[in-house]
Amino acid sequence: MPLLIYLAIAVPGGFQIMERLNSDGVCYLHRAMLLARGDFHDAIAAYWSPGLIVSTVPMLKLGIDPLHAIHWTLLVWGAVYVIGGILFFENVWAASILALVALRLSTSVITPDVLLGTAMLFYLVALRRRRWFIAGLIAGIGFWTKAYFLPFFVLHFAMTILWMKGGWRAMVAGACGFIIVAGPWIGILSEHEGKLTFSSATTRNRFMQDVAPADVLAHPPDVSSVPPGPFISNMEVTDHDDWPRWSPLDSYEHFRQQMRVALQHLGEIIADVWRFDYAGFTLLAVVLALAIGDRDSRWLVISGTIYAAGFLLVVYETRYILPVLLPIGLSITLAMARRIRWNPLVPLVLIAFAGSAAWADYDVITQKQSRVTYRQIAAELKSHGIHDRFVTNTANRDKAACTAFFMDQKFIAMPNDRDPSVLQLKLNERGVVYLFDWFDPQYADSDAWPEPQTRAILGDGMWIEQFRIRLDSKRSLVVYKHRPSA
Repeated sequence: MPLLIYLAIAVPGGFQIMERLNSDGVCYLHRAMLLARGDFHDAIAAYWSPGLIVSTVPMLKLGIDPLHAIHWTLLVWGAVYVIGGILFFENVWAASILALVALRLSTSVITPDVLLGTAMLFYLVALRRRRWFIAGLIAGIGFWTKAYFLPFFVLHFAMTILWMKGGWRAMVAGACGFIIVAGPWIGILSEHEGKLTFSSATTRNRFMQDVAPADVLAHPPDVSSVPPGPFISNMEVTDHDDWPRWSPLDSYEHFRQQMRVALQHLGEIIADVWRFDYAGFTLLAVVLALAIGDRDSRWLVISGTIYAAGFLLVVYETRYILPVLLPIGLSITLAMARRIRWNPLVPLVLIAFAGSAAWADYDVITQKQSRVTYRQIAAELKSHGIHDRFVTNTANRDKAACTAFFMDQKFIAMPNDRDPSVLQLKLNERGVVYLFDWFDPQYADSDAWPEPQTRAILGDGMWIEQFRIRLDSKRSLVVYKHRPSA
């Protein structure tokens, strides 16, 4: 039944989201296209994990439109996630709730979160059954979906061995399983980067604006260069050695910043866990599990804590924890509801989780979209003869990446300089002819909009508005062309 519920909603719902695209999706999809064409060197990246990239290739080989192919790939992974939930819960009603969660994970944005959640469910099932070698193999697959699985596996597997008294043989079996699957990708990455490499995500994610200290943010790397090789933007090429590195041990101020980030993210994680059921059942069940729960429930609490703890140090979004902590939370909550032995409580828990998941699905499927898709924007730009490199302000780089994907044209991020002459010189050196500005009246009167660099070059009279593409009744894309000086 859970799988039927998922398919009944996901198939018709999938057709509603086929044109949705986000900047991360561009990066995964473009590399999948490169891999499908046999360009192995450019398809490899230390930042973009290969799981979603590799699994999209079969769809591309079938001749399916690339954007639709990656969406269908995620929908298939959603079905596998539901199967993992059936094995994890061994309860048809709980697994049916996870079918609703799978729909959200596979349709909201193009990311590998549903892949990671799938690997995690099968990994936890293997550990519960004390299949140590299989757990290691699955953890290796998890590493292919997201590099975050590596540090989690090291800490969590060691904890589980101690908790379940598995002994050193279990430890060796799990480690061997992990190395068999993860080792080849680590070897490929290390050869590609010229040094032992697991991922480059940590450095980049610790430079985000809501994570890094002000003195580190004051020296951002220059990402306004022309994207190398076949890439359309430098968002695809994040494996830079020039990203500023920082540590809470650098100084007292850096330590304070790390503590502020950790406390902020802890509050956000707790708030997101509360939204799993909107009734507080999950948070209450965690407390009860630690006090009166059985060993399995307490093990799940520790497992969820280890998984969530890593996001106290780096950038955090709800989607990072949803595919893992929600099934763990539901399992713990159901276990505590049965332990209390009040018959109406179990149905109440299921209704609370189902209601929250269904509302989230409705919000994702019906969320307001621009009347004009990125594919249509690119087609109209081409109809106006726009075939040259363009620049956009930093706030709209995501939109620019999605538009550039369908134009098959490189775009340049706005340089960091404030001097109009220096800005224009850099843009000339990069062969930039057009400037795209996504106009939104909501921000038109803001001093921060457009950003200073855009205001600076538009104010010199050398950029002439060519035309506008209406996105809806209020927003539009304004296209400027540079007028060379006489």
